[in-house]
Amino acid sequence: MSKPKMTPLQKAVVTWLTAHPDTSQRALAEKAGVDGGSMSRIVSGEKLSLAMESAGRLAEAMGLTVEDLLAGRSTGSAPADVRMIDIAAIDPSPHNPRKTIDEAELADLAASIAEQGLLQPLIVMNALGAPGRFELIAGHRRLRALEINKAAQALCVVRSGATTSSSRALQIIENLQRVDIAPLEEAQAFADLQDESPTHWTAKAIAKAIGKSDRFVSQRLAIARNLAPDLKEQLAAGTLKIEVARVLATAPAGLQKEVAKNQWALNDAQHARQFMHGKAVPVGKNAFKLELYDGEYIEDGDKKWFADAAKFDRLQKKAAEGKLERLRKDWPNAALVGATELNGYVWADDGDYINTYHLTRTETKERCDGLSAEDCTALVFLKNHEIKVLKNVVKSEVWREKATPAPDEENGDGHIGHNPAGGTDFFHARFAEEKAQRAEREALDARLAEGIAGRPDIAKRLVIYGFLGSLNDIETQGVDVRPLAAPWAELLAAFLPAADRDDGYFEPYSPDDADDDRLWALLAAQDEAMIDAMLARFLSRSVGATSYSKRSTGLSRAIAAAVGLEIPAKFHPPVPEEAAEAPAEADAA
Repeated sequence: MSKPKMTPLQKAVVTWLTAHPDTSQRALAEKAGVDGGSMSRIVSGEKLSLAMESAGRLAEAMGLTVEDLLAGRSTGSAPADVRMIDIAAIDPSPHNPRKTIDEAELADLAASIAEQGLLQPLIVMNALGAPGRFELIAGHRRLRALEINKAAQALCVVRSGATTSSSRALQIIENLQRVDIAPLEEAQAFADLQDESPTHWTAKAIAKAIGKSDRFVSQRLAIARNLAPDLKEQLAAGTLKIEVARVLATAPAGLQKEVAKNQWALNDAQHARQFMHGKAVPVGKNAFKLELYDGEYIEDGDKKWFADAAKFDRLQKKAAEGKLERLRKDWPNAALVGATELNGYVWADDGDYINTYHLTRTETKERCDGLSAEDCTALVFLKNHEIKVLKNVVKSEVWREKATPAPDEENGDGHIGHNPAGGTDFFHARFAEEKAQRAEREALDARLAEGIAGRPDIAKRLVIYGFLGSLNDIETQGVDVRPLAAPWAELLAAFLPAADRDDGYFEPYSPDDADDDRLWALLAAQDEAMIDAMLARFLSRSVGATSYSKRSTGLSRAIAAAVGLEIPAKFHPPVPEEAAEAPAEADAA
């Protein structure tokens, strides 16, 4: 088939766009200040010329002279073989990375091509071993749309000398630069591209080619290579968020399975990260040499964790046993104990119990009168995977039998709970003291509740505070209310971050000092009308049009009806078959 003759202007623009795949037709039009419709007609050959002023801007945007542009020359660009080819002679490539195409979007594209023509040519290469046939390199969606329109031919750029490897790379890049691609397909495309040429297609090279960050590409590559197969299926089905998949892909397969069993951990990236890191051990807690650990790691930025906690603990226990042997030179009865065994020991100087939750000391230099050196010992135990050593402790029964606590200078009758006969009821007295303090705190809380019950103005501001900041475990904590707070964005600017963190999590405002809490001072200064409006907008999130199941709840529909809004039936929960059949049965009766 002979090549159709292209107009000089058309040839210059089409050839230039082909040689600069990183610049779209629309981008070139915007850069040159040329109307998009005019640019489309130039590419399709319908527009034969431009006003000199427009031609000058377009030539400058392309790095050409006006003479080159109007003569059909594209200086510095690779020559292109552009021709009309029968669509029946073009075969889709089996290596196309895009596996799914939205049928509605495809129909829109077909309608657009029918109205405006093909705005960008297909890119093909001669099919290997099949003279007269061509393999599609780029333009799969456009080819499908042309087939829908029953077009006979398409404007194509024939890439001479293209290889399967180079065409596959071009396919991937071309698809990634255009319509949104599913996250898993995108991740696999990156991996396929890297497999074509690992030394050339580094994460940095891919990022530059598609206009993304190196971190973005690295995270997608981790998903393609590390995410467990069942989790990939969930990601493809849309039941696993891409933010969560990014976090899980940093973990070994075994740990991914543990996280996947916990629905709370799959809610968002922050939960997944918390759960995963809770199952791992931070590097730095180890008392053994790193080369002894042959398990896998988790890495997140500049932080690193031991992924296999059981393997870590075995090595850590050996290190603790080595520490124990060294301790026995000074403490012959030193022992490696578990957390529950610690309950049987007290400090040798005052008989205080050992609080492992708030361990404020690890050694005491003195021992109580009545205790000998042989009565005292040292203990080694693991707390949160970390080795802890306690020196100069004594078994509680030995303390009760032998210890004679020093007199208390304030009241002269010995330590709290000291029995002058020689024993001590220290623990009982301590528990009694704590019980009394707890009762006092509860009484204060009850009085505070009574006070707030009579102050709805304070209660309303507390709820708003809970949405905007951190208020104990209130359910609103961490909710991104920026869209709802839009009417007061300027007023609340100091308490609404400009952007999410890298992991997609919204970081709520958290005051450093309750005595200097700017957020509460700001809310306290607002009039009731504004507070009521804020409260109403923020609470509206609790009754959104749809829930996590993408269906409306009965409460949502009731509240919508109360404000004159009808939620479309497509968002209603499906009616059970038995419920749907009930009216028919009633009619029959």
